[in-house]
Amino acid sequence: MLWEKQKGSLGIYDPNDLTLRIKPKMSKLMLGKILFHELWHIIVDLNKKKIIDIGEEKCALLTEQFAVILKKNPKLKQLMNNCLK
Repeated sequence: MLWEKQKGSLGIYDPNDLTLRIKPKMSKLMLGKILFHELWHIIVDLNKKKIIDIGEEKCALLTEQFAVILKKNPKLKQLMNNCLK
């Protein structure tokens, strides 16, 4: 993962070199939304699916809700954190 400004994008996953590039200096909530969105791109790529079959807009709308849900549910967020330790 690299902190880099991306022209026209807040984050981008490059499947060619398996690199995630994230724009620096975002709010924590926006960063969370972008990370979940880009993680979805990684999952789709690793499972040999095409994002065009799902749709970028639908992908963004659905995946960015993870950050909103976790922010509003501290117990769920803590449980997720504990599972990843």
